Amino acid sequence: MEKLSDARLKSISMITIKPVILPAQKRRDGSYNVKIRITYRRKYRLLATNLVATKADVSRGGNLRNSLIYLKANAIVLQMYNAISDLDYFSLSAMDVDDITSYISARLFARKDEFRLDFFEYADGFVKGRCKGTAAAYKTALNAFRRFLESDSIDINDINVLLLRRFMRFIDQECDRKAPGAAAYSYVLRLKTIYASARDEYNDEENGVVKIPKNPFLKLKLRQVPMIAKISKSPEFMQKIISYDGPCTKGERLSLDVFILSFGLMGMNAADMYEAAPAKGDVIVYNRRKTRTRRADKAEMRVRVEPCLKPLVEKYADPEGKTLFCFRHRFTSAAHMGQYVRRGLMSWASKHGEEPFTLYSARHSWATIARSSRVGIDKATIDECLCHVSHDMKMADIYIEKDWLVLWDANQKVLRMFY
Repeated sequence: MEKLSDARLKSISMITIKPVILPAQKRRDGSYNVKIRITYRRKYRLLATNLVATKADVSRGGNLRNSLIYLKANAIVLQMYNAISDLDYFSLSAMDVDDITSYISARLFARKDEFRLDFFEYADGFVKGRCKGTAAAYKTALNAFRRFLESDSIDINDINVLLLRRFMRFIDQECDRKAPGAAAYSYVLRLKTIYASARDEYNDEENGVVKIPKNPFLKLKLRQVPMIAKISKSPEFMQKIISYDGPCTKGERLSLDVFILSFGLMGMNAADMYEAAPAKGDVIVYNRRKTRTRRADKAEMRVRVEPCLKPLVEKYADPEGKTLFCFRHRFTSAAHMGQYVRRGLMSWASKHGEEPFTLYSARHSWATIARSSRVGIDKATIDECLCHVSHDMKMADIYIEKDWLVLWDANQKVLRMFY
């Protein structure tokens, strides 16, 4: 601890703060605005003050004389040194002169009438409009930020690069993970999305209204998260799953069947299977739960049940006919169903020497196989089949009515590859 303290003191001693005047900026009346020069790592920045030095306050050499203005300027310097004394060694080592200057300015020159917005209060409203799964992910990140701050409140303009770097280190130390940085990366991205939403809502650059001028996330260098294992499966693996009729537990059998259903229904996930309404003839109509609150069309999907998939759809049909599948009778919630299926797939993979996989692999596998040379579906059609939105096709999506036959034909081509 002593070594760390010594290193911190050494780092602070590298910061020089001094009141100066600039002869080149001499006013017509012979006075000067007193500035504070902050030097760190051989670079400096100047901060203007409200102090004015007259000709009598300045020596022939262009320095401030020992006068009342000089004492006032040094009082500001002392406040600045006190402000940076709270910084730990790791924070200082990660900062440059701009970070130091911003840190000091935020604490000493904030105006009382400046715009105030509680970040957590805004975030709570932001999260309310999201689906359950997405909202849970944002709440996890926000709760971690609260733990780090040890507070339920922070003004949005008090969030800076230094604070975010310290938050990421806090998360890395808090989490015992095989992929260090993954949680911090994920949490900061969610905070960034909330911050960007607030800037879009409260700033109007076109009319000169900038209530949230800073964007600390632009300067934040996020560590690249290690690549996760490839989750799309080969056609051979999919055929093995489809054809498997060997020994397995009831949980494994149901999980494999749900995996096949997801693949055959163009990546339909467990949450949508859990609550989907009965089919209209051979067509399942549902609104994708994950994105329906973020799309103008409410993420409507229509999937034709191909003949090869009908036995499985009938096997798990709701006996009461209120929903498409009977899963609401077997599980207390969609989340419960998802956990059950995950355990079943992991158990089956372990027994058969396969890499662990989840239900999401069905969706990825469908896309990969559809795009392969053996099937040859174009990317735009695959996006539509998976209910994705291409950023460069938003206007086209508004004017062009979706041709569901195109999507059903694509799914049919994929399924024809398997017995």
